[in-house]
Amino acid sequence: MAKDNILDITNKIYGNLKGWKFARDSITEYFDNNKQNINEKAVLIKVLLVDALYKTNLKKPVSVAKHICFLKELDKKIKEGDLSAVEEVRKWNIDILSFASKFCHFHNKEAYPIYDKYVCKALKDITKYKDKRDYDDFNKNVHRVKVKLNATNLEEIDTFLWLYGQKLRLKEINEKSKKRDVNLEISDFYDKNKPLFDSLKISV
Repeated sequence: MAKDNILDITNKIYGNLKGWKFARDSITEYFDNNKQNINEKAVLIKVLLVDALYKTNLKKPVSVAKHICFLKELDKKIKEGDLSAVEEVRKWNIDILSFASKFCHFHNKEAYPIYDKYVCKALKDITKYKDKRDYDDFNKNVHRVKVKLNATNLEEIDTFLWLYGQKLRLKEINEKSKKRDVNLEISDFYDKNKPLFDSLKISV
């Protein structure tokens, strides 16, 4: 499969996921209109949006929002693409790496790839990545895929890895006949377009 075709297929699948695209665009718009992390109410809304739509399972979103507002250098680091921004957000009462990567991602999509279980599953299959919950190592493996695919932006790779991870999980579920734990919109589209999903395959 040619490299450019893989990204074309990624965009074709994502273009059909109208509900998911609307949710992601809505988060992006709110973050773009509220770039700073000073006002607790605005930050809380950002926290709630990411938590609800990306299912990061925060137990105390208000506490997380206050924690973020306390990080005085956070906005500067995010603007610069400093990976330590993710480390600062994740060091709440418990490790919230998945949420932290998503929160930083929507502030600066070209600097912060999204860390979640589906992307990790994809990286393990493609690059033999070993998940140690080390965001720097995770970022390096995501960029290996970006280089391999000659992608022009990181968000394309985020989408590709996320969809590829969903494909792997759906294959597992079908083989084991277990209840599905993936987004229903993706699950339904996968059932009708399995050959398209099967085309999402590379090795690095």
